[in-house]
Amino acid sequence: MIENTEQIENVTLGADIEVFLEEKETKKLISSVGLIPGSKTMPHYIGEEGYALETDNVSTEFLIPIFTTSEELIVHVNYMRNVIQERIPGYLSISKKASGTFCDEELDTLEAKTFGCEPDFNAWTNKVNKFVKARSTNLRTNGFHIHIGYKNPSLYTSLDLIKAMDLCLGVPSIILDPDIRRRSLYGKAGAYRIKPYGVEYRVLSNYFINSDQLMEFIVNGTYQAVKLVNNYTCLDNDMRIPKCINTNNPTLARNILGDYDNISLTLKTLTHICAD
Repeated sequence: MIENTEQIENVTLGADIEVFLEEKETKKLISSVGLIPGSKTMPHYIGEEGYALETDNVSTEFLIPIFTTSEELIVHVNYMRNVIQERIPGYLSISKKASGTFCDEELDTLEAKTFGCEPDFNAWTNKVNKFVKARSTNLRTNGFHIHIGYKNPSLYTSLDLIKAMDLCLGVPSIILDPDIRRRSLYGKAGAYRIKPYGVEYRVLSNYFINSDQLMEFIVNGTYQAVKLVNNYTCLDNDMRIPKCINTNNPTLARNILGDYDNISLTLKTLTHICAD
């Protein structure tokens, strides 16, 4: 049984999502600096309340309004896809890549040489995740960060929720997400930031905006994680979970999911998503 954890109630979801821009014909990755308005400190707000654009390193980052259903998430993401596509030159498009190597000329700005605006933390180790030096590599990555708000948030409850999300989303992502380079920079198991309204889960890549079914998987998995915490499911000692995520081990992922037959994210469901 989980100690010090209260019931999670009145859940709301949010997200910030990063994408690359690329040339349509050559697929060359292009820096968003100078093409996309807004920054981490001054987002560029779009239309209705809650939508915003900003550059983050070389990526285009977009923020979306609070949502509670997968249908709302899909609407928000597609709206911002259209906004971005309308704002960039016609020879560019939004890349589906979660990680990619940029040429030196695309990294010749202060923004491109800077990673991270503040540290994130590891729920499994209770330590700060180390910053990576952007100048040491031309590899860049994109995340899909999920924000979970709930009534009377607490640190203990949020940490248990992050571990449950690693089981319900992080472990299955090893089977679903083909990218294996991103976690050399970001997205290790248990990555989170505490927020006034709850917590931010920072493990997943932007791969999960590539289809409606994947976005539905994200919302369902988040609610399943909430259910696990509310049922006092303790994951503290199952260190297979962070090992699986950090080593990108799909065999271990299948073994773990097979052992937790009380969660709804079954291997059959994952196989169906992969097939599509």
